[in-house]
Amino acid sequence: MTERRSVHLMGIGGIGVSALARIALSRSWHVTGCDRSESPLLARLRHEGAEIAVGHDADHSERFQPDLLIYTAAVPETHPELASARAAGVEVVGRAEYLGRLMADHHGPRVSIAGSHGKSTTTGMVTCALAAAGLDPTCLIGAEYRPIGGNVRIGGSGLFVTESCEAYSSFHALRPDIAVVTSADADHLDHYGTAEAVLASFVRFCEGISRGGQLIYCADDPSATEVARRVSAVRPDVLQTPYSASASLDDGWIAVGAVQHEGRTVADVAQRVGGRDLRRVSLTLRVPGEYNVRNALAALAVAEACGADPDVTARALATFTGVGRRFELVGERAGVEVWDDYAHHPTEITALIGGVRAWRPGRRLVVVFQPHLYSRTRDFMQGFAAALAEADIVIIDRIYAAREPDTMGVHGSHLVEAIGAAEPDRTVLYADSDAEAVGYLRRITRAGDVVLTVGAGDVDAVGRAFVAP
Repeated sequence: MTERRSVHLMGIGGIGVSALARIALSRSWHVTGCDRSESPLLARLRHEGAEIAVGHDADHSERFQPDLLIYTAAVPETHPELASARAAGVEVVGRAEYLGRLMADHHGPRVSIAGSHGKSTTTGMVTCALAAAGLDPTCLIGAEYRPIGGNVRIGGSGLFVTESCEAYSSFHALRPDIAVVTSADADHLDHYGTAEAVLASFVRFCEGISRGGQLIYCADDPSATEVARRVSAVRPDVLQTPYSASASLDDGWIAVGAVQHEGRTVADVAQRVGGRDLRRVSLTLRVPGEYNVRNALAALAVAEACGADPDVTARALATFTGVGRRFELVGERAGVEVWDDYAHHPTEITALIGGVRAWRPGRRLVVVFQPHLYSRTRDFMQGFAAALAEADIVIIDRIYAAREPDTMGVHGSHLVEAIGAAEPDRTVLYADSDAEAVGYLRRITRAGDVVLTVGAGDVDAVGRAFVAP
């Protein structure tokens, strides 16, 4: 990849673009950027050396004089800032395409971790494991990971690991040697339209695996299993490695007898070949839920494929406490624990609540849920209602619109009604502001309760306000 010395990033405050900014800064490039509003992440990037403007403007090419502009898929191709850059002779590249170039610039192994659910935590676990094994990887995570001080680890080897997002079909630009598919559940239907289109997109991503490469997939997930089946028909050269926390596999990685209790998950793990155990390791996790056992199995499989000792990997995973906004402890107030999680799909919420029930048995569970996108709320209304009805008390926060200007006739109160229909005895409240949600929490919680703030928007602010002095 041709070296660039000056790069401008539109949407630099996003988790994916900020990772590219940090890599450019590590190479001593001149980094500029813009985003639509201020955020703590912009402040951090400025501190690290980036020059950032608030708001998008067609004059940025003239002001910053970049020779490369990177933009997110959320920026329309007709945006004046892109048009101005092209007119000025600046090379304009989408984030996904540039990430593909960055991956190709490393000699490998190159690892892409994809999935409708679990990809950020799995990427964090892989980062933890490979670093502990001394393999010195470069890793891009779609969340903050405290041990690396952000969302990027700059390594000195050719080993490259990236979380790979299916939104807007972005991951089609990647050509990994090792790909992970944790799930291929229906999501982003505003882009894909149907569940079948989502499956087809994951298959196309896997078709990009290098010749003789490896697909690691979750055998417990029907959608991931279907992706693997379709890939085997078109890419028989790709080695397939399944993993499971509940099934019996003749080949792959399995967890046996997982037990969760008060802050620990313990399981025996076996790597099987031809129905026989090739090796066994003991796994202890400090994150909840069977879904995290599965994420850990994926990390063990990736690490082994990259040459790491599974015993070293398992010991490293015992230190892993999660990535930002994935069951992250916010604090405590008057004996009430507050945790925050990014779950924004019914499948994720069901897994989260089940994990917390096992993690904190006997506690009353209060969930503050902020739906993300009007379209997703509409498309999965009944699924959200069924998942959230598993909590003891539910507070629905206002819908986080993100990129959608049209409400599509959907309102948070519709979800309140749907939960009430699914579970008439459940206490369900609607909050039209963070302040109202915090007020509810202060009135209804009692010592011993567990509060979860859940969603991909800014609902974490509710929990932080609640525990504030």
